[in-house]
Amino acid sequence: MKLSKCANGHFYDSDKYPECPYCNTDLLKDHAIVHEGEAEPPAAAAQAAAPAGPVTGWLVVLDGPARGRDLRLGIGRSFLGLDDAGAPITLSADAPLSARQAVVVYDAEAHACIIDGLRLHKGKRFVFGHNDMESLRLQLQHATDLAEEQNGGVLVITEGVFGMKGDLGKLDEIVALKKDFQFRLLVDDAHGFGTMGPGGRGTAAQIGRAHV
Repeated sequence: MKLSKCANGHFYDSDKYPECPYCNTDLLKDHAIVHEGEAEPPAAAAQAAAPAGPVTGWLVVLDGPARGRDLRLGIGRSFLGLDDAGAPITLSADAPLSARQAVVVYDAEAHACIIDGLRLHKGKRFVFGHNDMESLRLQLQHATDLAEEQNGGVLVITEGVFGMKGDLGKLDEIVALKKDFQFRLLVDDAHGFGTMGPGGRGTAAQIGRAHV
């Protein structure tokens, strides 16, 4: 994918279109990856991701073996990514929050939607100072001690681009702490996808850690 900008300010994939498809709408019919009536039947995993009922999420695969496939997510499902075959991986919305053994450590400037979700969490949570790695290290130690006591795990939550301040999460420094602590990392990159990294692939790609 090559992201280009036309004279009117529209962003488009110039690998896919010879010119801006928003300014020349005929291109949408002539150069679309998937044409009407030509789409292949969805794989079993895609069907599981989009059960019968309301569609609450709609994604288009931009790269890889499933490029051009659109994925519709049914109500109550969260999109986690694609497997090696390009099939969607989903999880029920409340699955991570239902385990009391899970200990969450999150940035103080996390978006309000993350805070709302954490209020549903049945286990313990710790907050660290915004982008403060010493504070994170301290809270990780507390979280690790508690997780070991109750045979659980630790989840660290931060953002790629913080929506309120516009600064970047210190993903590389957080990942470096994995040398001293065992934890999973969840990055909310709602403001990073499409704006950061090669082809808009996000903040992790921007810093060379596309698989954090």
